[in-house]
Amino acid sequence: MPHLTLDLVLQASGARLVRGPKRMDLGGISTDTRSIRAGDLFLALRGPSFDGQAFVAQAVQAGASAVLLREGGEVPELPESVSVLICANPRRALGEIGAAYRLRQDVHVLGITGSCGKTSTKQILLQLLESSSLTPSASPASFNNDIGVPHTLLSCAPETDVLILEMGTNGKGEIANLCRLAQPTSAIVTNVGPSHLAGLDDEDGVALEKSALPASLGPDGFCVLNAQCPRTSRMRRLTRARVLTFGLGDEGDLIARDLVFHEGCSVFTLAGDLIPKPRQVRVPLLGHHQVQNVLAALCAGLGLGLELDELLVGLPAVAASPGRGVQIEVGGMRLIDETYNSNPSSMRAALRVLAGMEGGAPRVLVMGDMNELGEASRELHRDLGRDLAQAGLQRLILVGSKVQDTHEGALAAGMDPAIVCYFADLEQARMALPAQLHPGDTVLFKGSRGAHLDQLVSDLHAARGAAQLAQA
Repeated sequence: MPHLTLDLVLQASGARLVRGPKRMDLGGISTDTRSIRAGDLFLALRGPSFDGQAFVAQAVQAGASAVLLREGGEVPELPESVSVLICANPRRALGEIGAAYRLRQDVHVLGITGSCGKTSTKQILLQLLESSSLTPSASPASFNNDIGVPHTLLSCAPETDVLILEMGTNGKGEIANLCRLAQPTSAIVTNVGPSHLAGLDDEDGVALEKSALPASLGPDGFCVLNAQCPRTSRMRRLTRARVLTFGLGDEGDLIARDLVFHEGCSVFTLAGDLIPKPRQVRVPLLGHHQVQNVLAALCAGLGLGLELDELLVGLPAVAASPGRGVQIEVGGMRLIDETYNSNPSSMRAALRVLAGMEGGAPRVLVMGDMNELGEASRELHRDLGRDLAQAGLQRLILVGSKVQDTHEGALAAGMDPAIVCYFADLEQARMALPAQLHPGDTVLFKGSRGAHLDQLVSDLHAARGAAQLAQA
């Protein structure tokens, strides 16, 4: 693995050195003074509510040996030992530095994109590979944009065999740019659905954007595609890589049959042309969508040359990512935390989980707004309301301005008004929610990140803790 040097930074970014040493080895690149290590370069980004240039002195005090600043900004007084670089666009420079560093790496880069399931598939694959003969690394959290992907490339450890990169998008051309930076060897496309429509217009626009990943691959890699998603399946025509497909039922090179949910697990028969014989598999995750994520990860592991038995070793330990299907027992209730994000496809997938839960517990949905749906937002929210009217819920609790359309759609489709509660904002819901939930309920919380339903889950945690203290 190459060293990161000041010379590489200057060449890749087009920045100019205005003072300080011309040559030095760098420990890494940081855009956050809280994570700086001695010898790092501090790259001062500017966002809607912050300007990294205001923290340059703090970065140097924390150990930064070089700083990269924006042209035209104020350059503070710094020790002569600190190299000061200037460029027009530090954010773009970060990407170019990551791209240059990637070209010096001997690592299999596997990109993952899709409307739903990117992070879960990434985490499942990481957990499977950690139990294998390969040494994997992956994007932390949701480092999936033009800041997170370069950071992940630059932090790749020397011993890494496989680097798993999540690739997200809010607008046209973003996936293509991430592929230019990361030069992926192989890819997974989980699915295409109505997500980020504000920047991508419609589902065909989403498919076109996502297709940049398989189109970027060379003939030495593989491309894992969802056989049950027509827009994803058609991407096989765009890639030079070997195509591996997955699905539920009979569609795909790797398939799951006879799926049932039992004791908090998904149990199914794993079959298909990629494995020598069918296997009974038990995964500690619930839902058809989670099984699809497992199938995608297994396809990738097989594409990397691992044997199925080696991959299955890690399967019992896979766990849902925070906010993506984690189940919690709180005050006699079972909470399903799906608060990280939401779109119509992922909402319907989560509802299938709720409907398939064992036992006769009352099923409650706490739903927040689905964001970034563009001009189709009202129609998509209303359509979902019609589905909810037929979902067999005992209570429906809606929180936010956009789900007012869901409320109207549910009532228009015949849902009993007595079991529907609508709150215009989070604070109203916070006050009223405890009285709406009861021991024995199974409660699904799902909304876009901006809906902040995770705060309602945290409130229930805190209330349970207080009750336990009082009882003690």
